[in-house]
Amino acid sequence: MSLAGSSHERASRGNGPKVRVTLLRSVQSLGNLEIEEAEMPVNTLYLAVLPLVHIGSVPFQSFGQTEQVLTLFPEKSFATEFYPDEVGGYVATFKNRAERFLTGGHVLQYEFKELPTDDGRVIVEVVQHVAE
Repeated sequence: MSLAGSSHERASRGNGPKVRVTLLRSVQSLGNLEIEEAEMPVNTLYLAVLPLVHIGSVPFQSFGQTEQVLTLFPEKSFATEFYPDEVGGYVATFKNRAERFLTGGHVLQYEFKELPTDDGRVIVEVVQHVAE
């Protein structure tokens, strides 16, 4: 039987059935219960700020509306290079929305890592933890 990233086995051994449970992040052994760590699948993504200028399909209704959006790309070369004094706000905003609206189904959680660049700016690596 397989459950969302966990596998369960039952086998007879010694003085009772041996049960093996594989969880996502912990390793323990308690009597006949053995819990071992399994590799959690991840997607490594990079945070980017994209400016958008709408041209609209109906003239003059949304034409010229301008905004910025946060998104993730699977390629590091598309990452926005943030200045250190601004990166925290962008990460906090994306983290708040991702934890609230972008988890569920196969997506379990997000992990954010700030990586310095050679010129003193910062790119954000986002590790998306997923399960079957």
